[in-house]
Amino acid sequence: MWLAEAHRRVAVLKRYIASDILGWLADVVMLTGLILVASRGSTNALPAFVALVFWQLSTKRVGGLAQTVRSERRYGTLPHIYLSGRGLASLLVSRSIVATLFDLIEVSCAAFPAAAVAMALDVKMVPGPVSAWGFLTAMAVSVIGLTGLAFLLAAASLVFKQVAVFGLALDYLMLIWSGTLDSLHLQGWLKAVSVYLPLTDSISLAKKVTDGAALADVLSQTELWRGIVVGAVYLVVGLVVFGAAERKARLAGALFIQ
Repeated sequence: MWLAEAHRRVAVLKRYIASDILGWLADVVMLTGLILVASRGSTNALPAFVALVFWQLSTKRVGGLAQTVRSERRYGTLPHIYLSGRGLASLLVSRSIVATLFDLIEVSCAAFPAAAVAMALDVKMVPGPVSAWGFLTAMAVSVIGLTGLAFLLAAASLVFKQVAVFGLALDYLMLIWSGTLDSLHLQGWLKAVSVYLPLTDSISLAKKVTDGAALADVLSQTELWRGIVVGAVYLVVGLVVFGAAERKARLAGALFIQ
């Protein structure tokens, strides 16, 4: 009996490993293609590569909170969270902080092989002096707004059962509309509206840091302060909407996925 159970567990483990490997290969292929698209007409694709890494991390952050909510509902643990007196928002934030480290590892495992393949295809990436503090500042700007956007998506997952497609559409909207792909050359109202996305200003700052901007240069940029304001608006709105969705879910008894 125990031998049959062991074989079953090994088979499940093999399926998980195969799924993870296929997912990793898909990410490497996708990022390689995006690097090739983003680097067209550029003598140095490193800023475009950094922008794509920022975008990939943003997709993990935005979708992570909604995924946690769906998992808690599926396993029936949301009512226990409410009964324990611990706020769901604080739980999601604490889990997202831990998940960020794993997201960095996961994205790095796909990004660096993709960069190596792109360079093998004659894409030029010329490293220069990079301010670590400037880079962290640009990343912090993105975290503020993306956390708010993540709470908005998590709020939708509390009220509606199917939000995964919307989350995927949001990921690629940010890819196209946030300045990640310079080769698209957004013009007119598209470019004007793009600054109100939580990722646009941080990507612009990250590109400038990659091109050699120091921390003092970053602090003097309009994108920094506009990004902080835009991010704060997203965060406040996200928390307010999430709180309203929590109350609606409790009143409607929608804490489980049937």
